[in-house]
Amino acid sequence: MISFFSKRHIIINLFLFLTVSFQGFGQKTQSFLLTPSGKYVIGTTQLFLTDSSRKETLKRSYKGFRRLYVKVWYPSDNNEGKTPTKYLSEYNTKTIYEIFKSKNISIQDIDTIKHYATHSFPNLSVSNKEKNFPVIIFNGGFYFGMTDLYSNFMELLASNGYIVFSVTHPYQQPLIHFPDGDAKLLKKKAQLAYLQWVIHDNVNVEKITNRTIQEKKTKMILRRLKRFDKTTRLWTQDNQFILDYLSTLNTNASSIFFGKLNLNKIGTLGQSIGGATSGQLSLIDKRIKAGVNMDCFQFGDMVDTDLQTPFMLIESQYKKGWHIGNDYIFSHITADFYSLYLLNTSHFITSDAPLLPILSRQQQESFYGTVDGKKTIILENKYILDFFNLYLKNISSDFLKQEITNKQIIYKVR
Repeated sequence: MISFFSKRHIIINLFLFLTVSFQGFGQKTQSFLLTPSGKYVIGTTQLFLTDSSRKETLKRSYKGFRRLYVKVWYPSDNNEGKTPTKYLSEYNTKTIYEIFKSKNISIQDIDTIKHYATHSFPNLSVSNKEKNFPVIIFNGGFYFGMTDLYSNFMELLASNGYIVFSVTHPYQQPLIHFPDGDAKLLKKKAQLAYLQWVIHDNVNVEKITNRTIQEKKTKMILRRLKRFDKTTRLWTQDNQFILDYLSTLNTNASSIFFGKLNLNKIGTLGQSIGGATSGQLSLIDKRIKAGVNMDCFQFGDMVDTDLQTPFMLIESQYKKGWHIGNDYIFSHITADFYSLYLLNTSHFITSDAPLLPILSRQQQESFYGTVDGKKTIILENKYILDFFNLYLKNISSDFLKQEITNKQIIYKVR
């Protein structure tokens, strides 16, 4: 017979076990993101900025200046006993659901991934192992481009000694809450830009037989997708404001980045329309020393202007017309140029999507294609890191020099 005290002991132990188990289930300490390859611990912080030289033009009822949210990933020496941030923690679950419900992502799926940890820690000190660090400006995609959706790439670069400023553009990317209560909502009308894709997809790219026709079709795409071209130019202006602000940040003794930004070594990286922004910024601003466009048609002025900044283009097979147009646009540039064409892939192969633990096989194909997502992300990381190491840190790479054509990729160097 079990005594009263023995029963009480068993009940207490069972309660403690269930409590610990529930907490462990709800608060995942592991991360589905790739383990960063660099030697640095990763810190993050937030900047809420106002460009007092420009009025906001995207919302007529708002009479104020253009405001931007910037999340920064940077190298640190230790995590200072802090807990890593949760994935997508700065975004409302309903907001994420509204953006991705067409991909059959459920509210429960989003809640699940938001319980996972990242490899980043909030508000750490910047590393003292180097006097300063090269800078990279990052821009995500139009409409769906939450900054955390690219955490894998941000953590890779920060762990390898880069300070990455990820810019969010109000009204054309998901919700931003400023500390003073001002909320910049994603405009539903932003989706109208996608209607132009329907027209673009009717451009017959199968009948391109020579360079003259290719040029004509490329410029036709630019005309028909003028909403995206306009967005690229606006985001480029946002980026130039950030570049100006970096000088102030670097000389402000109260900033954690005081003296830590190497403003002679600045690169730019972007995905989707953010990738086109990276190209346009590399073209018009001499402060940029290297740029990467991750899977976007190169809107802006490059179609008629020679790019003189080293550049890398990473493409999926999402839009065949974009690939043909980019082939023409980048055919005449004089700068060092690298192109990576990822076969059997779709648009979100250049995001964290291939690493998400919630996707069914059908959802995986919808997001990023039929490839091994994790292996492809690792390959992208290798090319991006080696590219920036070469042009921002003067670290040579034999890997970058090796042209490859196989069933998975076509990689060329010019």
